Amino acid sequence: SVDTPQEALQVSIDRIGKVDIEYMAGLAGTSPEKIIEDLGDEIFRNPAKIKDGQPYSGYEDASEYLSGNVREKLRIAQDYAKHIDGSFRKNADALEKVIPKNLEAGEIESQLHSAQSDLNIRISNIVLMGIGEPLDNYDNVVKFFHNVNHENGLNISMRNITVSTCGIVPRIYDLMDEELPVTLTISLHAPNDEIRSRTMPVNNKWGIEEIIKACRAYIEKTNRRVSFEYTLINHVNDSKECALELAGRLNGMLCHVNLIPVNDVEERGNVRSTDKNIHKFSDVLKMNGINATIRRTLGSDINASCGQLRRKRNEVE
Repeated sequence: SVDTPQEALQVSIDRIGKVDIEYMAGLAGTSPEKIIEDLGDEIFRNPAKIKDGQPYSGYEDASEYLSGNVREKLRIAQDYAKHIDGSFRKNADALEKVIPKNLEAGEIESQLHSAQSDLNIRISNIVLMGIGEPLDNYDNVVKFFHNVNHENGLNISMRNITVSTCGIVPRIYDLMDEELPVTLTISLHAPNDEIRSRTMPVNNKWGIEEIIKACRAYIEKTNRRVSFEYTLINHVNDSKECALELAGRLNGMLCHVNLIPVNDVEERGNVRSTDKNIHKFSDVLKMNGINATIRRTLGSDINASCGQLRRKRNEVE
C-alpha cells in the first residue's frame, strides 16, 4: 500500500510498466474516480483523457504522437525554460500554460509508457528536445537516463538517447563527467555571437566560443560525436559567408551539422531559405570537411511543422 496518489502513480509505472487506475486505486485504498480527481494532469503531462476507465493521451496513431512519423522515436518536452524562445520559434510562447514546473524523472518516463500503451509499440529511441531546456532540469534528466536504461525497466540503450541543449555550458561539462554514452546535440543556429544573440537570448550568457570549447572537451573525454542543429533563415544566417565561418569554428571536430529549413511563421516574420541557398550552405560545409545533412520538412503546407501547430491550436482554443 501507499500513502498518496502520487506514490501510487510511481509504483504503477515501476511495477507494471503503465498507468493503471484500478491498480493505483487499490494501492492507495481509494476509488479510481478519486485517483483521477486528485492527480488530474499529473497522470500525463499532455492533456489526459479517460478511455475505457484508463488515462489516455488522446492520440490515435503514431503520426499524431511521434515526431516525423517515425514510430519508435519520441520527443519529450520536460521542463519550462525561456533560453530558447528565439524569434524563429513559437512553442515557448504557450509552454508555461502546459508545463509550469520541471518534471520529475518518473513524470518524464510516464510519457514513454503512455505512448507505448496508446500506440501498442515499443519505443527504442528517445530525443529530449523541443519546448523546454533539458539541462535546466539536469538531475531529473540524468536520473531519467539511468531509469530507462535499467535492465529491469525499459532497458533502452543510452546510445539511443539524444539530449538537445541551447548551450548551458556548465551543464555540458557536468554531463561530460557523467561519462554516459548519450548523444549531445547543440541548438546553435548561427556562426557568430552577433547573429545568435539576436535569435537566442541564452547567447548573452554563454557565447559561441564557450559552447564550442565545451563541446570539444566533451568529444575528447567521451569520444562521442556532437551534433549541431542549424536552422536556416533567409537573409539572416544562410549566406556563404555564414557557412564558411561555421566551418571554421567546427574545424577538426568530431561533429555533424543538421541543417533545418525554418518553418515559415506568420507572426515572426522569418522566411525559409531558398532551396538553392540551403544546398549551397550544405555544400560549403562539406567542401570544408564538415559532415552535414539537410532535414526533411514535413507538414509545413498545413501549418503542422515544428513551431506552427501549437500556435494554431492555441488560436482555436
